[in-house]
Amino acid sequence: MMLDIWKPEIFHGRRKNKDFFEGWYFKMVDYSEKRAYAVIPGVSIARDPLKSHAFIMFLDARAQQMNYFRYSLDDIKARDKKFELIIGESFFSTSEINLNLKQGRDRIVARISFKDTYP
Repeated sequence: MMLDIWKPEIFHGRRKNKDFFEGWYFKMVDYSEKRAYAVIPGVSIARDPLKSHAFIMFLDARAQQMNYFRYSLDDIKARDKKFELIIGESFFSTSEINLNLKQGRDRIVARISFKDTYP
């Protein structure tokens, strides 16, 4: 049995017998520091199945605006051995994010690549 606690970036939410929350935080600031965003994909598992869901939060720090995109648990897929996560039509890894978020009139589409990152 592999001790996945030593790999905080991978998805640990496969144990669904108790309340559970897990999320990953991506902070992005441009060189001019005029734009600052945070993207937080995650999962909230509750004993009440109607409250369990996956989500993607998108925060615009400069505009002080937050969007919360809620998904069914069926919409989350995660790799076992490394951090690769799909929620709805969005993809997350340690080297890139591909966002395709829509809810009502809100729509956010972006492709972001990372290099020289620090966990």
